[in-house]
Amino acid sequence: MLLMVAILFSACSEVRAMTITNEDGSIDQLVYVELDSETITEAGYDISEVKDDISRTSRNEARSLLDNFALRIQSDILISDDETRLILLSYLQGLTVVGDTWQGDSYEIGLRFENIDIYNYYYRISDNSEPEYRVDSHFFYDEISYTGQSLYLTYNDLYDNLSEYFSEKYSSAISLKDPSVLFTYVSDSGREHSNADMISESENKYYHTWELSLDINREIRLYYNIANRANCILVCILASVVVVGILLLSGFIVEKIKKKKAK
Repeated sequence: MLLMVAILFSACSEVRAMTITNEDGSIDQLVYVELDSETITEAGYDISEVKDDISRTSRNEARSLLDNFALRIQSDILISDDETRLILLSYLQGLTVVGDTWQGDSYEIGLRFENIDIYNYYYRISDNSEPEYRVDSHFFYDEISYTGQSLYLTYNDLYDNLSEYFSEKYSSAISLKDPSVLFTYVSDSGREHSNADMISESENKYYHTWELSLDINREIRLYYNIANRANCILVCILASVVVVGILLLSGFIVEKIKKKKAK
């Protein structure tokens, strides 16, 4: 919701798109429509009729994409081996419509992919390399890092279809914005760090968000530090020995000085 509010703040009618990840690993490709009553009225439209048309058209487009996805799976099942056939059957319920709601003059609708495998299958992505795991050892701590490229593409079929419709019917009333592609990693630990553009905290969860619209191939890096206990303990012991030694030496010197003064 914070991301949505941050994007839909302008005083004109706009259509935007966003791809985000959810905590359960699902992926949402969302389309947001923000209407400005004055803009719509000045263009000669009735805002209630525009709202009805937008929700009806968006719902039909989303359902059409789901139907096409199911037909494609059924077609691929016929030519697949048994193992792949079972996987494809599991994909049938892995793409759903989310949103389809108005809040005032703001409308949201989207497609939810249950996991990255369904997303890859839908967009025919065959190469998603695993992130690089690396350990950098330092004297007091080890840095554990995961580095890789962003998982998502700039594709958004629902936005593409709807933007074409809006540009034809409402070109004088609604402006189309370039899709915003966001990658969000959710962590339970505040000790994890990253090179994200924005890090926020809500209900004891930490959200690391990268804006990928301008550089879809940018590096995604997550890292955290683990203390090197052996070296830390060794330093503590040595420091204690040094402190005790200094105290003993100081006491010896003071005692010696007292004896000299006593003579």
